[in-house]
Amino acid sequence: MAFEFTAEEQFWRRPPTGAMKFPTPEDMQAAAMAAFQHYEDHPHREEVIFHNKGAVVRTFKKVMRPYTFRGVSLRMGCTAATLNNYRTVPGFKEVLEWIDEVIYTQKFEGAAGNMMNANFLARDLGLAERSELSGPNGGPLQTQDVTDEEALKDEARRLGIPLGAFGLGGEEEEGA
Repeated sequence: MAFEFTAEEQFWRRPPTGAMKFPTPEDMQAAAMAAFQHYEDHPHREEVIFHNKGAVVRTFKKVMRPYTFRGVSLRMGCTAATLNNYRTVPGFKEVLEWIDEVIYTQKFEGAAGNMMNANFLARDLGLAERSELSGPNGGPLQTQDVTDEEALKDEARRLGIPLGAFGLGGEEEEGA
């Protein structure tokens, strides 16, 4: 049994329009709502194979389809660039912000509810943990080799402990 896309899933067969096609913000919102509904009506399918009563059973289960700005744009009949051009048209900015928020929320809640790959979506949503080390003024880190004795002396000085307490007396202690 070969996997086949349904006609509704073949959105790429509809040619995009490069022209502005939404006369009002309400028309754009209605088109976006229809696109979101399409996602809900056509979830991904994941193949499941299991053994039941001596027979191998092959079936599919429905899996949440994550919304994407590009996918929603295509389902609205235009490219993402065309849709983004509306961000400067009065009245449309709020609708596009709403679209962005719906997409973000659906992905976040799907990942949080373990219905979508959380690691993948965390990166997509900009939630991945990052840590970066840098030197002074954001420059590169500078390293130098330090002997154990020098490290101990530096730590003792930092903590205000006399070097003599470690048997490291000498000229450094007098200058401190």
